Amino acid sequence: MRKVAILGSTSGFGFESIIKYFKKKSHKVEFTCISDVENSEILNKAKSFWVNCHYLSVEETEKFLNENHFDLVVLTDYTNVLPVEIFKHRVFINIHQSLLPKYKGSNAVKQAFDNHEKLTGVTVYAVVNNIEEGPVIAQQAVSISENITVEELETKIRKIECGLYPKVIEDILFSKKSGCSSGCSCGSRNKCHCE
Repeated sequence: MRKVAILGSTSGFGFESIIKYFKKKSHKVEFTCISDVENSEILNKAKSFWVNCHYLSVEETEKFLNENHFDLVVLTDYTNVLPVEIFKHRVFINIHQSLLPKYKGSNAVKQAFDNHEKLTGVTVYAVVNNIEEGPVIAQQAVSISENITVEELETKIRKIECGLYPKVIEDILFSKKSGCSSGCSCGSRNKCHCE
C-alpha cells in the first residue's frame, strides 16, 4: 500500500478531486490530510471522506512527516513555508496555476490575463527547496481567448488542475518516469531532484 500525505491550508481545492479519483481506481493508497489551519475546509472535506486528518503547526508537521513514512507528500493550497531540510528526505510535489517559470507566486492567473497572454496553464513540479523552482513534472496549457473574463479563466484552470494532479500522483506512485535517473518514483521528466 502506498502512503500519501496531502498538506493544505485553506480549501485544498484539488483534495476532493484526488480522493475521488483514487476511489475509482484499484490502487491501494492510504491518504493522510494535514492542515496548518484549524477547522479549514480541507480538514472538513477529509473528515467527510473518512480520510485520516490532523491539524498541525509547521513545526508539528515537520515532526509528523519525520516520524511517519510517506511515499509522496502532495501540497494543495498550502500557504505556509516549510523548512528546506524537509525536502531532502522525501518526495514533495506541488501544483501552480501558470506555465512555470512564468508567473510565480499568487494571482498567477490574473497576472497572465492582465498581461494579455495567449496561453497560460497549470504546472505540477517537484518541490526541492523553493516553492516554485523545482523540476517540472507535468504541464497542461490553456488558451486565453479574447472574450474570456478572468473569472472564467480561473474556472478553466481549476478544472485542469482537478484532472491533471490526480493523474500525476498516480504516475509517480505506480510507474517510473524515464527522467528519473536514481530509480526513485519522483516522476521528474527533467533531471531527477533525488540525486
